Amino acid sequence: MVNIWLSGPILLASPHQFTSVPIVNCLIFYYLKINQSKALHKSMRQIILLGLFILSLSDFIFSQNPEIDSLQNELSRSKPDELRVDILRELIAKTYISGDEEGAFNYANQAIELGNKLGYDFGLADAWFKKGLMYQRSEDYLNAVECYKKDLDHRIPAKDFKGAISTINNIGTIQMYYIKDNRENPREYYQQALQYAAQYDTTLIPSILTNVAISFNFEGKYDSSEVIANQVLDLHLSKDD
Repeated sequence: MVNIWLSGPILLASPHQFTSVPIVNCLIFYYLKINQSKALHKSMRQIILLGLFILSLSDFIFSQNPEIDSLQNELSRSKPDELRVDILRELIAKTYISGDEEGAFNYANQAIELGNKLGYDFGLADAWFKKGLMYQRSEDYLNAVECYKKDLDHRIPAKDFKGAISTINNIGTIQMYYIKDNRENPREYYQQALQYAAQYDTTLIPSILTNVAISFNFEGKYDSSEVIANQVLDLHLSKDD
């Protein structure tokens, strides 16, 4: 499963799972600092961006999955129940990773259709998240946001608040980084994500705060960006003590 979706800001590509976050936070912090200093050479900024790019690629090593045939056999024998939705959810990711984007969207739509009939909120949330992630990778950001919002319509009732953190963070980051017209305030989403993180998974707080720092940086509010970035470093240093 992909762990970090990094293209500037940190996008959490899978609820409950991501790695290398402290390294990414620190690289982004130093990039923000260097970006504000005209005295530092352009090559230094390029080196740090290269480091971010390499980290972003580290989890994107895709291969054919031998489990697809097995899952398809299970699917053909399954009844129209929650287990069938779960099989479809697995097939979304594995089929997409294999390179069959059309098949993955087909499985997502099947999972959503059956999940709606069953009222299976957790399965619906996951299917909408995966569909949103596929749209996001295709750079169809408006549809990605709509899918993420539909994810939340089911994830909150399912009480999967930890998973909601990733979804809310992703909406905020897409709004900040990719949406040009009629953009919503990304920090409103980050604030909501921080509230859930404080209750359900404090390890996600540095990543979300890093995105807050970047959002201030984009707006030219460098002092505010530096304050938040320093908070991120303090959080990492306090963990090391």
